[in-house]
Amino acid sequence: MIGLTTHPGKYEEVGAEIGRLVDKKQQAYGRSFETCEKALALLCPDKLRADQYGLALAFARSWDKWSRLFSDPTAFGEEPKKDLAGYALLMNGDLEVDPPGGVCCKPSVDSKKEFLEPFKEVN
Repeated sequence: MIGLTTHPGKYEEVGAEIGRLVDKKQQAYGRSFETCEKALALLCPDKLRADQYGLALAFARSWDKWSRLFSDPTAFGEEPKKDLAGYALLMNGDLEVDPPGGVCCKPSVDSKKEFLEPFKEVN
């Protein structure tokens, strides 16, 4: 049987360090990992097709940068506006966004209503 020590091991220390970094980034940037999933589900409620993967990736990366702009745009010395500009260049140069079947994603009427519901109270 392998003896256990009371001192943290190498991987335990690395795990704690990564956990602290994730906590700091979640505080600085918001919960874009969670909110992006919900936004993508709203835009594409019937799932993604294989020809939409690149567009979905561009959306997810851009969503993350927008989250950073609204929460703490200078955190960790990053420049989310420049990142967004870079993604726009990449999408225009490398990404096929006009699928052969026409409309990429078609949100349902119900998903649009659900998304807009919280904004009805804002005047």
